[in-house]
Amino acid sequence: FTSKKDIFSALFVFLFQDFDREFQKKLASAPDPIEKIKLIVQIYFVDFINQYGDFIKIVMDFWMAEVYR
Repeated sequence: FTSKKDIFSALFVFLFQDFDREFQKKLASAPDPIEKIKLIVQIYFVDFINQYGDFIKIVMDFWMAEVYR
């Protein structure tokens, strides 16, 4: 890695790929569109934040610092 930004970006991609694989498995098991919508909300707005929330805060703070440079 050539910078901290590269490290955080690679880690974010790595974690998101793992999360996305699990998301796709769960979504495929939903029987109807309403259940799929409920599952999307649950996974993205509850499970994802609970699982990766602290890391996301760190990455967002880091990226925002880069924006203001």
